[in-house]
Amino acid sequence: MAVDASRERVGQGTIIRFKRSGDLKAQLLVPKEGGINPVVSFFWPGWTSLDTVHALIEQFFLPQTDFKLRVVQTSYVSDFEFSPVTGEESEAGLNHHHHLAHQIIPEPGSPSSIRMCAETLENRSPRAIYMWATLGSGDWQTLSPRPPEAGIRCSLQDWNLETFDKVLIPAFRGTVHLDREDARDLWESVPSHVAVEFAAVG
Repeated sequence: MAVDASRERVGQGTIIRFKRSGDLKAQLLVPKEGGINPVVSFFWPGWTSLDTVHALIEQFFLPQTDFKLRVVQTSYVSDFEFSPVTGEESEAGLNHHHHLAHQIIPEPGSPSSIRMCAETLENRSPRAIYMWATLGSGDWQTLSPRPPEAGIRCSLQDWNLETFDKVLIPAFRGTVHLDREDARDLWESVPSHVAVEFAAVG
């Protein structure tokens, strides 16, 4: 069954909503102006598991990467930041910082929001990616005024399915209840939706 797309112009640009049988599966924010390589935001409703957050740290906290992590809970905020000074960071040092990043992720309990940013100093994709997620459990559809959400923000040039297939797409399809093929097709369609939007604006 196809996923339907609808568009709405907002102050920041255009939001494209992807639905199936009336159920919202994801949203894409295309900026009003972005040049030839716009930064797009793709996000979806639902909780994110602890395993997914830890897997994202493992995937994106790499050598020669500026890495920032923020955990927001009801009573406190925890921040972690790592920036390599030189290309000579020892393996032991990197392992130590990996351990510290994992340590600030809370155990299951009250809802927590996660913000993660990785920017590589090397010539690899994605050069920069920002991710957010909400940890929790239960029926999120009864929550108001805003349900839990997960998403990513990166440039269109860095929209790389090979990168997303490792953790993000599996986490997405498990959350919004799409099979593997439909979930991947939706992510693969993002560049074409952006192109159509800029063509319409132009």
